[in-house]
Amino acid sequence: SAKPGSGASTLACQSALALRRVTGQRVLLADLDFAGGTVAFYLGLKHGNSFLDVLERSEIPDKVGWASLTKDSSGVAVLPAPAAAQESAPDPDRFRLVIEQVKRHYDWVVLDLPAIFHRMSLTALAECDCSFLVSTSELPSLHLARKAVSLLGQFGIGKDRLKVLANRVGKGGSMSGSDMENIFNCTVDRCFPNDYISLHKVMALGGALDGGSSLGKAIEDFS
Repeated sequence: SAKPGSGASTLACQSALALRRVTGQRVLLADLDFAGGTVAFYLGLKHGNSFLDVLERSEIPDKVGWASLTKDSSGVAVLPAPAAAQESAPDPDRFRLVIEQVKRHYDWVVLDLPAIFHRMSLTALAECDCSFLVSTSELPSLHLARKAVSLLGQFGIGKDRLKVLANRVGKGGSMSGSDMENIFNCTVDRCFPNDYISLHKVMALGGALDGGSSLGKAIEDFS
């Protein structure tokens, strides 16, 4: 997220569920916000093993080991954030080794990261095939998203690997995608509608949006 509360965790959870649904392939969703991750809450899961636990193990799990460490949510393997908040940033070399192993066992790996300027996020982005920066049309979020696009460009994460997602886009009077592109100097890859009612219903059950709602259809198309 460009700014905490932009909805990146919601999009990560629902996109992972949609990927599993539309492809039938193996999907891992990992919450890397060790201090304040919300994936377990959104999916109605109890905290268990976390990605941090994997990083701290002496041996990287094999295929069977990953299955025993993760929790299942509609066929998606999930590693929630730690139950107790941790302000920990991994060693980049160790993180790279774990990610390389993960990619051997899953077709899709979705990482839900803390806000973009967090060290954990910058470490993870270096290993990602594609990164999505989530911003709303609120001025503080737009301001931080513009700074993030510039910063990541300096770190070598260019616009070929970084895509901006505009979240909670409303009707009438809301800033358009083209207006946001002018602010970011970067293409807005997708716009997701503001659909609190549908989202509230599925969050109460820890479930997935379907294509029957405007937000569910947008996420399914995105996935």
